[in-house]
Amino acid sequence: MGETTGISYCDATWNPWYGCHPVPGSPACDHCFARRDMRRWGIDPDVVHRAKPATFEAPVKWAWKQAARYVDQKRDAPHSRLRVLTCSWSDFFISEADQPGWRDGAFSVIRSTPGGLTYLVLTKRDKHMKEVMTAPETAKMFGNDWPPENMKLGVTVEDSDHLYRVESLMEMPAAGRWVSAEPLLGPVDLREYLEDAFSCPICGRVPRSEWTSQKSCGRCMERDSGSAASAPLLKRDFLPYVDWLICGGESGPNARPMNLEWARSLLSQCREAGVPAFVKQLGTAWAIENHAKDRHGADWNEWPPDLRVRQIPEGW
Repeated sequence: MGETTGISYCDATWNPWYGCHPVPGSPACDHCFARRDMRRWGIDPDVVHRAKPATFEAPVKWAWKQAARYVDQKRDAPHSRLRVLTCSWSDFFISEADQPGWRDGAFSVIRSTPGGLTYLVLTKRDKHMKEVMTAPETAKMFGNDWPPENMKLGVTVEDSDHLYRVESLMEMPAAGRWVSAEPLLGPVDLREYLEDAFSCPICGRVPRSEWTSQKSCGRCMERDSGSAASAPLLKRDFLPYVDWLICGGESGPNARPMNLEWARSLLSQCREAGVPAFVKQLGTAWAIENHAKDRHGADWNEWPPDLRVRQIPEGW
């Protein structure tokens, strides 16, 4: 963890605390790389520790370095941003971080570094994310800067059984939302969350592709045999959508295979919706089967050409 990283979609990792517990019912936790790495370093992954002050406050130093490195002489050019994967060895919304000086301290660091860093916060704990992010005291910490522009919220969706996390993500106050489909363990249909959407009083979220020309709910019309008269008008509240997709195969011992068609489907969904997508790796099972030089299947020069997609949202 630190100012450099091997994780291809970010520039740095920051662990204000480390240690984690598998999320019950989440197969993405079964072969967790973070727990494996912590054991390699002689750290008990089941015990959650707050990092030492130098690590906890490291992004403040990184932000100063970013400003010094990229400031234009005329001081009118935008700085290049450092994408910081936050809590790569834990979870930002783990319950242990509710302690004073933990998550509230991390929020303070995020608030103090608005210009040069983008914090990528990824979680599988969507319920506690909702409790924290909708709490009045959380918004109060940021004042008029809530939600913080430099903090992008993401959830892990390893298969279609865990799409409910995206539902939670859509309800969050956030300046940007992303989904990590890694490890991708089954097909995932994200189309509903990749488009502009209005809300129907009967159906809930209705993506653009299911609006009628009169902005009525196409789902209701379909149920009523195509009758536009009974279809309610959609509430024009422009519901949020996913801004970025990461996908990748599992790595490490006993890695489960990722069907490349699952990845292709996600890329197609993003392409049709105009949402940036990033393929991180094809996974260890693919690497072994295809005699790849990179053991994680992370060298895109070895991939099928159509999977060589690494897009990043503008301004992130």
